Amino acid sequence: MTDRAIEAGSLKKLVDKNFSDVSAETLGQAEWYQSRKQNKSRWSQTIRFASIVLIGLGGIFPLIGTINFRSGPVVVTNWGYIAIAIAGVLIFLDKFFGFSSTWIRYINAEMEIRKLLKEFTSKWQIEMARIELCNVELTYEKTVELLVSLRDFRSVIDELVKQETLIWTSEFQSNIAELQKIANTRTEATQPGAVRVVLKDHTAYQDISIKPGQMESRPFTGGQSLLKNMSVGPHEICLTAKKKTGQSIVIVKGVVDVEANKTAELQLEFPA
Repeated sequence: MTDRAIEAGSLKKLVDKNFSDVSAETLGQAEWYQSRKQNKSRWSQTIRFASIVLIGLGGIFPLIGTINFRSGPVVVTNWGYIAIAIAGVLIFLDKFFGFSSTWIRYINAEMEIRKLLKEFTSKWQIEMARIELCNVELTYEKTVELLVSLRDFRSVIDELVKQETLIWTSEFQSNIAELQKIANTRTEATQPGAVRVVLKDHTAYQDISIKPGQMESRPFTGGQSLLKNMSVGPHEICLTAKKKTGQSIVIVKGVVDVEANKTAELQLEFPA
């Protein structure tokens, strides 16, 4: 065997080994996506199925309340709201943890990797067949050309995986930002507000006191009072006073809606 033949045989082994390594690595990545997508698929399908059932129950419960059973009507209307609320939480969890979106990405990534590997393998086999059947000499230049094609193929696969990872990173950061926004909104919504109670002409009354909701009554002086640290929502404000003539007790009430970090105003007036 000539030195040239030995050299060609060594180059062939080098090319075959690199092709085998690249193929195995690429196939391993496809199998990684295949194995990971199973777990995401189970979570996604379970959450979606539960959400559909709960939304359906949310529509059925109010209808049950309209049916006249022998034992009397069944009050289950509120359960409909609860079922729909739980379904909404499940859908949000699916979005935040990315079960459905990741499952789809993994399917697409696996299919694309297998497709590219199949196409490259076919081209490689055609090139190898041409070298062997046509007695094309495997020179250093040809070896470099084949190794470069392997490198380029790996670059394509690496770029595909990189893009898939970037999409996951972007989606995760977006979900974190959305969760933070919701948390901030909820925090702001629970901040207390204030109520300014203004009493119109009250010169004919004395011993005026104010009672906000379930809180203790307190003296009311100066024609107005600022109630601080009021929880968000509707509040009933009650004013009690004695008439200067006759000493009869008069009570007036009003309802005010308190908003977070805002001061609402309620105007009340005793009868003339």
